[in-house]
Amino acid sequence: MKKFTLVLFVILFTATLGFAQIINEKFTLLNATTTTGAGSVFNSLYPYNHWLCDIDTTGSPTSITVRIDGNATGDSFDTTGLASETCTASKCSFAIADQPAKNVRAVITTFTGGTNPTVTVTCIGRD
Repeated sequence: MKKFTLVLFVILFTATLGFAQIINEKFTLLNATTTTGAGSVFNSLYPYNHWLCDIDTTGSPTSITVRIDGNATGDSFDTTGLASETCTASKCSFAIADQPAKNVRAVITTFTGGTNPTVTVTCIGRD
């Protein structure tokens, strides 16, 4: 009986860890991008309601505006996006609340100044 209880506990614990990982999925939408425009679409495992995104830059750009687009299918995106953030520092973070989406992409709408600047956008989706 003790072995059965232990095995059951291990199975339930492992299943819980797997579920927790799905609830907080981290992904890179843009990686060292050097131009304006849309990145590739990230198809998440789960439709998240809330997002936390980081913008990391190199090369000291003057201003970068990143828009996050999202939808249910990944086909066409509304050009107003879920949110937009202008970053004038080497690192910026922003949150998006109550915007459910399963498929997301980052779009650089403004990219000015700097010496060989790059932009990386990383987000975490959570329910």
